[in-house]
Amino acid sequence: MNSASDLPDNNQNGHRGRRRRRNTIAAVAIAALLGITVTVIVASTKNDGRSGTVLGSCDLVPFTICKGVDFNAQLTALGNLTLEGNFVGANFSRSNFTGVILHAPRGMEANEGVNLSGANLGGANLTGAGLAQANLTGAVLDQANLASAALAHANLTGANLFNANLTGAALMDANFTGATADRANLSNAIGYRANFTGANLVSANLTGADFTGANFVGADLSYADLTNATLTDVNLTGARLTGVTGTGIQGAPYALPAGWVLVGGILLEG
Repeated sequence: MNSASDLPDNNQNGHRGRRRRRNTIAAVAIAALLGITVTVIVASTKNDGRSGTVLGSCDLVPFTICKGVDFNAQLTALGNLTLEGNFVGANFSRSNFTGVILHAPRGMEANEGVNLSGANLGGANLTGAGLAQANLTGAVLDQANLASAALAHANLTGANLFNANLTGAALMDANFTGATADRANLSNAIGYRANFTGANLVSANLTGADFTGANFVGADLSYADLTNATLTDVNLTGARLTGVTGTGIQGAPYALPAGWVLVGGILLEG
């Protein structure tokens, strides 16, 4: 039988938690004054056993500060883990985010997602990851696996998605302005009202994707495959369609590039 001294001191644990939080806030304030960039990570989890996961030198307990940590290939099979924090410029290349949900730090506006701007996620496994409203501007996602990922309202302006897998991903209202997504696989993706203005989608696989109301103004879709894609109310003004392929295209686009027509489900240059 445990003695009183063997039992956890909940009061002491509470003091430790409050002290850690105060120390974290103080450290962030000092870092800001010194112009030092830090990453604040809060890890919570649906499975209690995953709390306190260690990535390199970073112990993912609540309110941990991880300064200059390289997460390259460190995240492995952390399903159901929820990460809250600011990961600007972090290196997550080749890491496994399968089923991981990423949120903005607590206290942020409700319409703000996790900040991964400029982060390196090249080759990472983000299958089914929760990235709704995420800030991925300028992020490196080349060859990343984003199959079935939730990217609604995410900002991927200028992101590198070369050869990325976005099969079945939820892209509603996402912003891909100026993104590089050549050879990317967006088959069966749901891209209602997504913004691909000026994006590079050369040789992309868009088969079966639904882009109802999406904006492709000035985008490069050369040699892309649009078989069975839905283009209802899509704006393709000024888009480049050289060598585009595909039959069974659904819906009536809002606008096509000059000289192009959609006849019998096939895009043809007149």
